[in-house]
Amino acid sequence: MSTFMESYDFSGKTLAAFCTSSSSGFGRSDSALREAADSASWLDGIRFSGGASSEEILEWANGLGISGT
Repeated sequence: MSTFMESYDFSGKTLAAFCTSSSSGFGRSDSALREAADSASWLDGIRFSGGASSEEILEWANGLGISGT
């Protein structure tokens, strides 16, 4: 993941990190991703519980106000 994030040109792209976990949070992952793709515009990420449904995740993603292209 790090190699891809560091080598891809994210200029003009908007990214938001998310994860699912039943116990831990983002830790340093969010800041590491932002550093690896510093040319991107970053939105606040979110941690979903391990039991989050795909509907919950899609609702969050659709609410970001960005297109899928």
